[in-house]
Amino acid sequence: MEPREIAAAARSFSAMARIVGPDPKAVKMRRHAFHLHQSGSTTLSASAVLLPPGALAEPLPPLLARICASHGHAGGVALTAASLVEAFLVAEQRDSPSEVLQPRLIPEARLDVLVEPEESGDIRHGDSGAPQWLSAELLAMVDVPASADSVLSLLTYDGSLIGSSSWDVGWPLADVNQKQVENDAGSFLEYNRKNLYAESADPSTIAKSATRIAVLGVSALTSSNAGHINVPPIPQRGDSLLVVGSPFGILSPFHFFNSISVGAVANCLPPGAVRSSLLMADIHCLPGMEGAPVFDKNACLVGMLMKPLRQRGSNIQVQLVITWDGICTAWSRNKLEQIEQASNELLDDKSADSKTMESCGMDNHRRYSPQQEWLSSDKCSSFGALEIWENFTFRFTT
Repeated sequence: MEPREIAAAARSFSAMARIVGPDPKAVKMRRHAFHLHQSGSTTLSASAVLLPPGALAEPLPPLLARICASHGHAGGVALTAASLVEAFLVAEQRDSPSEVLQPRLIPEARLDVLVEPEESGDIRHGDSGAPQWLSAELLAMVDVPASADSVLSLLTYDGSLIGSSSWDVGWPLADVNQKQVENDAGSFLEYNRKNLYAESADPSTIAKSATRIAVLGVSALTSSNAGHINVPPIPQRGDSLLVVGSPFGILSPFHFFNSISVGAVANCLPPGAVRSSLLMADIHCLPGMEGAPVFDKNACLVGMLMKPLRQRGSNIQVQLVITWDGICTAWSRNKLEQIEQASNELLDDKSADSKTMESCGMDNHRRYSPQQEWLSSDKCSSFGALEIWENFTFRFTT
């Protein structure tokens, strides 16, 4: 298939995920290459794999099916990088980032996905329509152990001691410390280059975090108009790849939505393994494309793009792809049992809450209970993406 044919078939399975929530201290955008901050709220975005019901030619992986069942979710599913939502988890889950089977977002945090008009069902005859925002729910954040092990082997193969690896995972970031520079054309903010990622982070923690996936439920997505998507045979070096993602998405969603990058498989990991859990890709990608679906020359789903492997102190990057095979086969029976247990605990909690509400209702005729309101956080002036991708200088004219 020609790249334009692959792109046409693939875009129905691609989306942009967005989260917005209260952030009066403007701290939730840390370690993100771009963001929007306005009136005390921060907005982040990433790309996502979109799976309407029945989209896969084969059944959903057991883990995804069990997660949907545990939440009673019957709509579509979107998979994206867990780093998109981690900062908006409640404190007890945010302070110890790990796999979470029953995640909870802070009050007023909201998730949406931007999809092609055909997938939203909001398209008129003869009109191509515009992309549509659909509300989403965070169902789970899950690890992909096989892919994490491959990333860890890359971080530590040079014999580095814990915390001193010459490799890191993530987009190069600029320092948020700003220096005002005056010139004849006006003024601009010059950002000193400095990596904001914690240099002392444990490579094992970095590897798990980089390959962790957020599972989103999209109830409004009830069917796919694009037919089925197939999973290819085992990827090989030299195979063509096409990525459909939304770099810098929230800065101008309808301009960057579902952009195309093309390349090839450079190598397969683990070395010498029959089945690959991670691919090195010779392909040019930009911040915000993490979570994007990756397709082969036949428009089959190869996997999901993650943040790149990067050499510390330089601009050298290697794009990495979590294979669909790694997502499908890495989870054990123990993981499925954990989800079932978490689901039972959730049902017990809901039952207890229901009993409490009934008890409170019996007292309503005896006392007045004011209605609780969620108040918005601090109202401050708006400003744009201050944590800028490295090599960018933003100029403001007066």
